[in-house]
This record gives sequence, structure tokens and C-alpha cells, in this order.
Amino acid sequence: MLNELLALVFLQSVSSGRAIAGRSVSLRILCDQLEHTRANLARLNAEIEQLLNTDPGVKGLQQVPEFGPKTLAVLRAELGDIQRFSRTDEVIAYGGMDIEIKESGLWKGKAKLSKRGSGLLRRVLSMTALRSIHREDSAFGVYYQRQVARSQDRLGPHGRHAQDAGSGCSLTHA
Repeated sequence: MLNELLALVFLQSVSSGRAIAGRSVSLRILCDQLEHTRANLARLNAEIEQLLNTDPGVKGLQQVPEFGPKTLAVLRAELGDIQRFSRTDEVIAYGGMDIEIKESGLWKGKAKLSKRGSGLLRRVLSMTALRSIHREDSAFGVYYQRQVARSQDRLGPHGRHAQDAGSGCSLTHA
């Protein structure tokens, strides 16, 4: 691959020989860095796979189709002993992904993430949830829909309609 790139540098350049030589050295350094990075990533992935294969506590997490090896590694490191959680809701709340209804301020009456718990865990779960929330078989999708329904129930049958009517009035007046 490096030789092909160097050939392109030589063929496509209208610069002097010094410029071509300088680009050649820079390109060799970049390719060398890329190869080292690839080797390090391969070693890291192999280490993650080995840890996951030897960790009996990861078996339950591996049943969640949304979780890949890197997500599993972060979850195991951040959650510790998973047996202390009896339901998925508890794990999600521990990570700060539970939904709470704001009681004051600009977001009053709206559902927002609580943001309690581990920041790294919340970021990993957020990315996983965003990738899979609309899938039919997604645990995140089921959990999210249930939380939204619960928050609407807390507002009551008139609370949601009053919000809709209020926002509708401001739109028509605008």
C-alpha cells in the first residue's frame, strides 16, 4: 500500500524533487504510525475478548443484542458485580439513564435524563441506546417507551393536552 501511495505522490506532483522527497518521508511516517495503531488496536481487541471469555459475570450482558465487546468491557468495569441488580431498570438508573420529570425551570413537566451515576457508563449506554432505540427487539426501546408512558401518566390526562394546547396557542399567535 505504501508503494502505491508513493507512486501517486511521484506521478501526481508537479513540485521539485525536494518536495517529493519530503512528502515521501512524511507519508512513510504516517503509514508507520497507522500500522502501529492497527497493531495496538488488534492487541486491545484480543485482550478484551480474552477478558470477556474468562469473566463469568459477563454472560448475562452478552444476551443483550445491542452490546458489542467494547460496550460489554465498559459495563463490566463500571458496574462491577451485576448480581446486585435484580432488574434492567436498576442498571439503567445506576448509570444515570433513568428519566425524571422536571418540576421547575424551562423544562418543567418534561422528561429528561437524571444524569446520576457514572459519566462513562452514561455515555456508553447513551450511544448504545441511540443506535438501537428504534429497533423492535431493543431493550432500550422498550424501556424508553415505558418511561415516556409513565411520565405522561404522571402528568395526567389533562396535563398532556394542556401542554399541547398551550404550545398550539403560542404557535397560532406567532
